[in-house]
Amino acid sequence: MLARVAMSRAASALVPRAGGTDGVRLVTRAGAAAGRPRPPLHPSCPPPRGLTAARGSSSSSSSGATTNTLHGGQIKVAHILMPPESESELDELRERIDADVATLADLARAHSTCPSASAGGVIGWIDRGQTVPAFEEVAFSTPIGGPVGKATTQFGVHLIEVLETRASAPTIVDVTVDDLAEVLEGDLDEVQLIDVREQDEWDQMRLPQFTLKPLSAAQVWAPRAAEDFDPNKPTYVLCAAGVRSMHAGRALIDQGFTDVRNVAGGINAAARAGMVR
Repeated sequence: MLARVAMSRAASALVPRAGGTDGVRLVTRAGAAAGRPRPPLHPSCPPPRGLTAARGSSSSSSSGATTNTLHGGQIKVAHILMPPESESELDELRERIDADVATLADLARAHSTCPSASAGGVIGWIDRGQTVPAFEEVAFSTPIGGPVGKATTQFGVHLIEVLETRASAPTIVDVTVDDLAEVLEGDLDEVQLIDVREQDEWDQMRLPQFTLKPLSAAQVWAPRAAEDFDPNKPTYVLCAAGVRSMHAGRALIDQGFTDVRNVAGGINAAARAGMVR
């Protein structure tokens, strides 16, 4: 199982527990019961306790209980992260957003210290339990299209915008290498093929129809995946044996991809089937 990557303070504020963005320990829906960690799209950390949240008079308890609830299921979230000493500046940004003078996305690109800044502050889709309690409380009680929320965590101060909601995440489908062989013989304009192995693995053996996007660099490419690929097209994800590709698939789901397919057995199975020359 892939080890979690250690991150910097600025980057570890709030990520979905990933393919979200700050202060979250990522455990997948499929792996939650077994406690299997999932690498986030941005740096993450175990959910800290004793953090406070601020949106009006609301705050979260040290146990992480939510006192306000507006959204069920999953929410797609964007945020701006700034250090505590810049809270007054953050409040000024909040006033500009609430007055429709500027968008959170534009201000995130210019001011946020989170890696999600390059994507307009978008963390992606998150469930309850994926972010630190203070962030979660505000995020799940902030209305779509309403005033932005504000939270304080050990990572700094945040402005939070809820972009969309959905009941649950799409399911990642396992496909066999025989299924993949049929896809490769068809119209490749109708699908997307992503190999998440490392460059040295790619150099040794590859399926040339695939695009290389190493999982180790997912914090860079995943937040912008919806710009580089079509989130609604069938997207096949490949690694050596089917483990890293499942992690990457979940990261794509967090970024709004609706039809992700994991190649079971990976390129090793493809090689055994004679698909790799």
